[in-house]
Amino acid sequence: MTIRSALLALGATAAICAAVVLVRPAGAGHHETASPVAIEPLLGTEVKELDGKRASLVRVTYAPGAASPPHRHPGTVIVYVLEGEIQSALGDEKAVTYTAGQSWSEPVGALHRVAVNASDKPAVLLAVLLHDADDELQQPAE
Repeated sequence: MTIRSALLALGATAAICAAVVLVRPAGAGHHETASPVAIEPLLGTEVKELDGKRASLVRVTYAPGAASPPHRHPGTVIVYVLEGEIQSALGDEKAVTYTAGQSWSEPVGALHRVAVNASDKPAVLLAVLLHDADDELQQPAE
C-alpha cells in the first residue's frame, strides 16, 4: 500500500467516523467538560504501512468564542469541520474561516497560530493526526 492510498484510507475512515458522530444521540459517549475547548480521543491505531506511525482520531469542541493557544503537531493533521465555524491560520498565512463540511490539512510541525470558534454557537471538528507512537499530539508553540 502506498502512502497516498494509506492517507485516502484514513480520510475514508474519518468520513465514516464523522457520520457516526453526527448521528450519535446527544450525550452518548460525550465527555462533558467546563473547558472552552474539549478534546475527545476517538481512536488510536498503528499504521503498519507507514513504518512506526500511528493515526489518532480526535473530536475537538470549541465553545462560542473559544480558542486554542498557538501550538504545533508532531505529524500531519487532516481536519474536517462537523459543526459551526472555525477560523484557522498556520504560520504567517491569512486566517481562513471553515464551515461545516469543509476541511484543511497541516504539515508536520507547522505553527497553528490561530484556532478559534468564529461563531456564537459551539463548533466541532474531527482531526486525524499521523504521528510517532510516543509523541504528544499537541505541543505548545515556542
